[in-house]
Amino acid sequence: MNGYLLLQIATSIVPTQTALIDAEKQWTYDELLREGMRVAGSLKPHVTIGDTVGIVLTNRVEYIAVLLACWQLGVVAMPMNTRLKEAEREALLADVACVVTESRYEEQSFHVPVVYVE
Repeated sequence: MNGYLLLQIATSIVPTQTALIDAEKQWTYDELLREGMRVAGSLKPHVTIGDTVGIVLTNRVEYIAVLLACWQLGVVAMPMNTRLKEAEREALLADVACVVTESRYEEQSFHVPVVYVE
């Protein structure tokens, strides 16, 4: 059982209860599940089961939604440090099917499909 399946169970029991809180947002279990499904929909055209997805995000609630999307699709989530030098980033990108990031990193060259979350 993975985190996506556990979230489905929690959502069926307490959909309106708070699941995540950060300085800017508060998500219920239902909202978190829906956001994970939305991200999964954005990722699906770029990945197949077993692929690796690079995650270039700061600490934010959307990070959890990306992990949930990866688990839902059966792909490997690979966190990538936002401060990597270009050569380090390029070495890691050799193993990914796509990258999930935020618009503040759009100037970085990823050379693979990019999905933005905000």
